[in-house]
Amino acid sequence: REWPESARREYLARAPELYKMRGTRAGVREIIELYLRHASGEAASPNSEDTTTGHRLFFLDRSDIDQIRGSTGVDVFESLLPNDRSLAIFCGPFESERHQQAVETIVATETPAHIDATVHTLDEECILGKDTLLGLNSKLGTQSFSLGDATLGKDSYLGASD
Repeated sequence: REWPESARREYLARAPELYKMRGTRAGVREIIELYLRHASGEAASPNSEDTTTGHRLFFLDRSDIDQIRGSTGVDVFESLLPNDRSLAIFCGPFESERHQQAVETIVATETPAHIDATVHTLDEECILGKDTLLGLNSKLGTQSFSLGDATLGKDSYLGASD
């Protein structure tokens, strides 16, 4: 009832499509994106490929952990998923507490009863840009992280490519 009118209209127009995806990761993502798109005042066409809402939205479940097994820091991810029925959803930044509560309500109502889903709020953004000098004005922690095939760690150097 508290969704923006434009979000309710789109939700009703897409109800058959959304109902087919109910209880799936894709279905939860679609409804969260629908809400955030309208709550942010950026209502775009539901069929456009540009569904950017200005929010970050990531899902993590056990199948994702199996794909990164053996990587540094996998314990941190496993701690977010206490059992095989766990789902961690990372979303944010939120414009208000009301928007965060709306996303938590969507997750609670759209995930199956046997799934333990938790919403983790993402508040800050980390941007590595042209003025980023590792070791001078920024640091990487002792753990490493991967960007595709490249792994960045304590002794990494980012330079210009030829």
